Amino acid sequence: MRRSRIEDEEEHSSSSERWLLTYSDMITLLLALFIIMYGMSAVDSTKVQNLSKEFEQVLNPSDNKSETEETGTSASYTTVDKISKKLNNYISKNKLSSQVSLVESDAGINIQLKDSLLFQPNTADLLDEQSPIIQEISGVLSLVYDEIDHVSIIGNTADVGNRDRYNEEDAWRLSATRALKVLTLLTDQGVKPDKLSIEGHSHYSPIATNKTSEGRAKNRRVEIMIYKNSSTDEKTP
Repeated sequence: MRRSRIEDEEEHSSSSERWLLTYSDMITLLLALFIIMYGMSAVDSTKVQNLSKEFEQVLNPSDNKSETEETGTSASYTTVDKISKKLNNYISKNKLSSQVSLVESDAGINIQLKDSLLFQPNTADLLDEQSPIIQEISGVLSLVYDEIDHVSIIGNTADVGNRDRYNEEDAWRLSATRALKVLTLLTDQGVKPDKLSIEGHSHYSPIATNKTSEGRAKNRRVEIMIYKNSSTDEKTP
């Protein structure tokens, strides 16, 4: 069956219109590109960078999510980072790495001070030289006080093998008294006492062997355990 002339003309007209629509779309895209290029040339570099970041976030949502997750992770350790940075700088500057160590955990940060840095041997009598390190720790605590949950000062002794009643009582008393002395030093430096507590662990929380003099020296220590407040460390949405 032969097609009519009218049908041929209608098909030809439809094809022409589709070509015009495609051409129109291309012209519109080119116009938009020129407008964007002109706009970018007319603004400062900061606006260009912001525009670039916005395009990147739209085109790569998965990358943007990863960046957000990393930012959230670092925010959850804000308090520990502040404490660690300031104290590590102080320890390095004053060459105290053999006397002071920092141990980070999910709960917070533990400042371990060798007893020889603070006390006369085998006593709870403070050395005159102990003040600077306590002043530094006090300053750090004051800086992050609203961000922490609690601070526990823990006294520890070494086990020298004498387990009779007198030596056991003396070890418990010495560890608790040293912790109390450090707490008093902190409050004297202006740290509020409402978040402070003391513990005496005697020789029952060793961090090294008690069979060597070096190990016993590590075990004779006062720890300042700073517990972070998880609610203040959560990332603000």
